[in-house]
Amino acid sequence: MMNKFTISEGLMDYYSKPDIAEAVDSLVDKLNGKNPPELSWEESQKYNRALLMAAQVRADYVDLLYRIWEETFGAHDRLDDLRGEYFYSYGFSISEIWKDKWLERTYYRNGNPDEGGKNDTLLVSTEGDKLSLQVWRYKDEDSPARPGRANDAEGWKYVKKDGDNYFITEKHVSMKKFVENPDEYIVEFRKAAKSMIDKLLEQP
Repeated sequence: MMNKFTISEGLMDYYSKPDIAEAVDSLVDKLNGKNPPELSWEESQKYNRALLMAAQVRADYVDLLYRIWEETFGAHDRLDDLRGEYFYSYGFSISEIWKDKWLERTYYRNGNPDEGGKNDTLLVSTEGDKLSLQVWRYKDEDSPARPGRANDAEGWKYVKKDGDNYFITEKHVSMKKFVENPDEYIVEFRKAAKSMIDKLLEQP
């Protein structure tokens, strides 16, 4: 059974109030501490609290992507049968995930990520503030694989764009709508993820 999704108040405000989103986006860029503004004592205290709020929103966002992945792709009871799970952890710092707006895990069909080869990358994206699931199939590190049985997965479409080939869920929803009613949308994305993984398992 799916755990009930909870969304932090900060994220709710971020996606529902444009002025707050603009402020958070501006402050996140300053979290590395470089070039702080010249402020009075009182202003500096307020600025520090604002930075803390922005950092929390960013952390909540990254945590949300992990939970969406776990409740969709990760909910499949045979996920481990894809074999060769690999998470590029040092390429997914909290700042990189915030900037790129996606999170992925890759599965190598020969069972050994160190040897490379055919692999399937299962990805959660919020690019353009639209939530979607994606699957990227490769026959090696650089060359897309044929769609194969994944073409038959329900709720997905195959995209060829700017030299990239990948599957994306037909269903995508604005993050504003998602945070208002996450449980409803997770059920739909979970169903699509199950259909895709079922098809991937049919074609080793």
